[in-house]
Amino acid sequence: MNTVNEKKTAPELPAPSGKKTRKLAMQVSLMVTAAFTVLLILIGAVVTRGTRKMFIESQNEQIRWDLLECKGLFMDPSIVDWVLSAWQNDPSMLDEPATDVENEMFDALRYDTAAATNINMDLVEDLWSEEIRRSFQKAMYRYLVFWFDGERKEGRFGSAFLVDIRADDDLYGQARDDVMVILESSEETDKTGNHNLGQFVSVKETYHSFDVFQNGEYGKDFGDEVFKTLKDTTYNQTIYLAMAPMFVDGVLRYVVCLEYDWTVFAQILNDNLKSIVLWGGISLILVTGLLILLMYVRAVRPMVQVNDGIRAYVETKDSDAAVQSMAKIKEKNEVGKLADSIAFMAVEIERYTQENLRISAERQRLGAELDLAASIQSGQLPSRFPAFPDRKEFDIFASMTPAKSVGGDFYDFFLVDADHIALVMADVSGKGVPAALFMMVSRILIKNHLQAGESPAQALASVNRQLLENNQARLFVTVWLAVLELSTGRGIAANAGHEHPALRRSGGQYELVEYKHASPVGILKRAQFTEHDFALHPGDSLFVYTDGVAEAANRNEELFGTARMLAALNAAPDADCAGTLENMMNSIRTFVDGAEQFDDITMLCFQYFGSTPDDPA
Repeated sequence: MNTVNEKKTAPELPAPSGKKTRKLAMQVSLMVTAAFTVLLILIGAVVTRGTRKMFIESQNEQIRWDLLECKGLFMDPSIVDWVLSAWQNDPSMLDEPATDVENEMFDALRYDTAAATNINMDLVEDLWSEEIRRSFQKAMYRYLVFWFDGERKEGRFGSAFLVDIRADDDLYGQARDDVMVILESSEETDKTGNHNLGQFVSVKETYHSFDVFQNGEYGKDFGDEVFKTLKDTTYNQTIYLAMAPMFVDGVLRYVVCLEYDWTVFAQILNDNLKSIVLWGGISLILVTGLLILLMYVRAVRPMVQVNDGIRAYVETKDSDAAVQSMAKIKEKNEVGKLADSIAFMAVEIERYTQENLRISAERQRLGAELDLAASIQSGQLPSRFPAFPDRKEFDIFASMTPAKSVGGDFYDFFLVDADHIALVMADVSGKGVPAALFMMVSRILIKNHLQAGESPAQALASVNRQLLENNQARLFVTVWLAVLELSTGRGIAANAGHEHPALRRSGGQYELVEYKHASPVGILKRAQFTEHDFALHPGDSLFVYTDGVAEAANRNEELFGTARMLAALNAAPDADCAGTLENMMNSIRTFVDGAEQFDDITMLCFQYFGSTPDDPA
């Protein structure tokens, strides 16, 4: 068995003889003749029977991606139904002047389409005002029109439709073969400027694209994409359709349809099919004979010289000798290019070796700098425990395990004055160095405003304004923070889109404390943050964390979840703060079983003893 440092030697390359050269030429000629003979036999069947099918199949994968990308624009199914229903019930909303909130949401969808996937009905119903909901519905329609028109004009597809196929007597009083258009993007809509929201059309007379739903050919139960070629006799066009169903609560509601105009392709294919077979066969016969004749002169003999040059380079490792050997080959064909490439490769190998040494040193330097950045980041967070050894009213412990060398999560705790302590848990969007820098700025701003005497909600509002002043990276941060009066246990908390904390009353079990969130810091200029009063009694414990805890995943991509988190906490509810976090981290490590994590894991535990920590009551 070879060790890592054992040097492997290549076998000696024998010099080819003239006999071997002739044998090689014979073998190559026979292989070329056999290959083209088989090709001539198969070409008729392949071209005459399979060209159209092969073309369609070759295009289906890209078209399927087009469909998936279109469907991906529509977010959560419940949000889809809510937004589309709003358009259908009140089309006049789209004629209203755009508000600042609508423009902000439209820009957010344009530049960060992934942001829409985080929106759910709980967020809409619990946090958004009627104005924000209406602005989002209008912004979503503007964005879909913008996206479909833009992709169509770039040649992705010929036209696109989004329809409600529920048009029947029970719903709209229309015939079953009618559909309601929600959005159309075509050359006609470019002329009119109207994308036909709310228009009822007959699939028999108007949109031939949707005649696949006639007479139950596919019905309303198909669960996959539909591909179909249609012949439009009115305009003498060959249309290829790609349709994707959209389900809401398991019921087929909407269909996305993309049209591709293959008229020119179909005409050319039909007109030239026989000519391709005939002239292709004749050409292949002639080319085969010519190739056999030229193979030896222009390929086999120069390849022998190439082999000699490679052998010399293997033996001497001398790039200059390899260049001189390849220079003897005067052919201007691919063999000559191969010789030039081998000469170039020999020189490049030598250069690459030197470059590798330089890159290795540079990587070591960058690694050291990244380690230093991680050290600086961790040094910014409280890491010495016990943090307040002279204070007996409470115990506190916190930890952060970044998914990368540096992360975007952070925690903080500090005394605002002698009787008040501030607790902060936050998660910056993104990972790596940009998130770490944004984290440090956010932490400093939060701490400064709290120490200046601002309440939690006031501090979040102030930080939100400052972060939005020059946030070109469009990063944001979710924050849970609280200020606790140590003498009484009374506290004030504010939550900006962060995870729900877990609270344990003395002698009890940990439970989630759930209430409405505000939006994260750094997204909306007019964000409002609310405060919640709470009280800790002697013996109570508080556990706060980032989403990296609940979203830790194992090799099967199963999430740790809040249920397992509470179970881990309640496995030893009487443990001290350091023990609680150690137990939690051990539970997470056991669950993920070595799987790579893509989010930081940050936790903080606070136990309140009150003014008489020795009293078990």
